[in-house]
Amino acid sequence: MVWLNSLRELLIGGFSNSDTLEVIGHIKSIQILSLYGRADWVSLPYQLQNLTSLKDLRIYDFGIEELPDWLGNLSSLEELILFNCEKLRHLPSKEAMQRLTKLFSLEILFCPLLKQQCRPDNSEWPKISHIPRVLINGDEN
Repeated sequence: MVWLNSLRELLIGGFSNSDTLEVIGHIKSIQILSLYGRADWVSLPYQLQNLTSLKDLRIYDFGIEELPDWLGNLSSLEELILFNCEKLRHLPSKEAMQRLTKLFSLEILFCPLLKQQCRPDNSEWPKISHIPRVLINGDEN
C-alpha cells in the first residue's frame, strides 16, 4: 500500500461501497476532506475518526439520520459542511459538539429535516448556538 504522508486535500465519491474508504484512516495529513456518499448509506465511514488533523469536512448526499458522537473527537475541525443529506435529523450530542472547540463554521445546505431542527426554538439549536458562523440554506446566524 502506498502511504500518502503529505496529502492535504482529498475528494472521494462515486464509489460503490464504503470499503474504498479503508485507506483514509491511514492518511494522517489530510486537512480537507470532501465525501460524496449515496442516499442508501446510513452511516459515515468510521475511518474518519482517525483524522486528527482534519480542518474541513464536507459531507454530501449521505442517507444518514444522525451524525455520530465520535465526530466530536475531530479536535482540529474548523469547518463542517453538510449538503443534501435529506434524511439527516440530528447532529452529534451537545457534549460532542462542544468538544469541537476550533469549529467556527457550520453550513447546513439542502438538509430539510435538520434545517428545521436547527432553528433557535428547536432541539438541535443548543448544540450549535456556540458556533460563531452558522449558515442554514442561506440564513446566516
